[in-house]
Formats: sequence, structure tokens, C-alpha cells
Amino acid sequence: MWNLHYRGNHYLVVEFVPFILFVKGDTQEHDKHCGKYTSRGKNVQNLCRYCCVPNDDTDDPKASNFARKSPRMVQELVNVGDLEGMKAISQQYFTSCWYKVRFGQHNDYGIHGACPLEVLHWLQIGKYEYVCDMFFDQLGQSSALAEEFNAIARALGKLFKRQSDRDLPRLNFTKGIRRGKLMAHEMSGMMVVLVTCLRCTKGRRLLLNES
Repeated sequence: MWNLHYRGNHYLVVEFVPFILFVKGDTQEHDKHCGKYTSRGKNVQNLCRYCCVPNDDTDDPKASNFARKSPRMVQELVNVGDLEGMKAISQQYFTSCWYKVRFGQHNDYGIHGACPLEVLHWLQIGKYEYVCDMFFDQLGQSSALAEEFNAIARALGKLFKRQSDRDLPRLNFTKGIRRGKLMAHEMSGMMVVLVTCLRCTKGRRLLLNES
């Protein structure tokens, strides 16, 4: 509620309804905004801040029959003092101030639906790193095939180094894409090199024939 002075006129008790699209932050900040446990250990029953999928089913891409979390769901548990119910969905026992904010009329998920994934943890050192690790696991971590494929990545990196396009990420990795600790901002370049290795003639011949 506000007393608004606007263009020479004074308006008493005007109700402002702020429009909030989403909340920007990283994974741990978003968990705190939603009141979810920040721990992600094996004994935590629920890892997701969006829905009530159990820990054991989190890695199942077809696990879609679990209820979505909402301010109403959590608040009902808080109001009746259901500590076990809160623990089952890994929610802190308190009322979040975000529950007073309306994020849109399209759903009733509130803050639980207004914390989008972020590039750093979900993609760069999440999906991208997992893809590279799984690829070399299938090649064999200590195999000659993995060594030869990594050598192709090193060679391509030297060629990429000569390009003048400043919009591309770092593409030259002296140890290849298999060894060494890559920073999060380097993961996009690693994926470009990996895809190029898969598409080049030598890479295809190595995987389809020589392996």
C-alpha cells in the first residue's frame, strides 16, 4: 500500500502489485529461496526443488508422476506441524517470505517454479562434463582408443587456435579434452572440439573401423 504522488496529483492508499518474472541465482541460492535442504547427500529423501520425486528416482527421465511443489503444499504442512511430511520432501520447517509473491497466473508453483536452471552448474560443469566423462568411459579410460581420440582433439585444438573469430570459446587444449582440470567457461569449447572429433574423417574412421 502506498501514497502516490504522480504528475502533480496525490493518490491516497494505492495498492502496488509488483510483477516478478523469476529469481536469478545459482543452485544453492535457489534451494534456499525455496526453503529446500541444501544438502544433496545419499540420505536426503528429495533432491528436487521443483517436485517431490524421491532421491532414488531422480536419475529417471521418465519419472513424471510426482506432485509439483507449491507454496500451498508446503504451507499446509507447516500449518499442521507435519515435520515428517516436510522431511519427506526435504523442506525446511518455516514459512518463506516468497510465498507472498505472485509470479504469474499460469500456475501456482510460486517460487518453486521461478528458479530456473543456471548455466554454470547445470550445463557447463554439469551436463557438458558428464557427457565427456561418459564418452571416455565407453572408450575405456586407459585404452589406446581413448589416447588416440584425445590426440585428435589436441591436433584440432592447434588448428582452431589459428581462427580469428573472437565469439568462439577457447578451443585449444594442450592436454586434449580428456586430461587436466577445465574451468567452467572452457566446457563449451571442449564440447565443440568433441563434436568436431566425432565428425572429422579421422575421428569417424577411428571409432567405426580401427576400434
